[in-house]
Amino acid sequence: MFEIRIVTPIVTDESGRRFAGGVLAIGRARLPFCLDCAYWSAAAYERQWRAGILRIAEGALSSALVTAYHGHGDRSHRLWAMWRDDDHVYVEARSVRSQSAVPFDPGRPYAYVPPRIPVGEYAPPATQWRVDAESFFASASGPGASYHSR
Repeated sequence: MFEIRIVTPIVTDESGRRFAGGVLAIGRARLPFCLDCAYWSAAAYERQWRAGILRIAEGALSSALVTAYHGHGDRSHRLWAMWRDDDHVYVEARSVRSQSAVPFDPGRPYAYVPPRIPVGEYAPPATQWRVDAESFFASASGPGASYHSR
């Protein structure tokens, strides 16, 4: 199973910050995240998620799902990086910054996904999740099946 969705309405906290709660379901894991809505709308995130999932479904070896775009400038942004091989799709939370003079484009975050480094016997534990490719592609195949709005 693979699904990403917004699970709470957008709220504004006492400091004026706009955000919503989201969840990524991958296999049996349910991974909550905070969706930053100060610079990008919920609909814009959902469009990017559709494009990112479609990218993997159409054969790309990597993709990304943006969850926190913090505007232009030297700021950190958050995303779920995705990699696929023949049998699985792997997902990892990442924080990225704009590269040199090129501003981060939340609609096209794919250049910020590095090659996947498999966890070896002597490597520290990875915070990667995986789902078998068949389940991922089944979730991604139907209209609206791979992500859901509130």
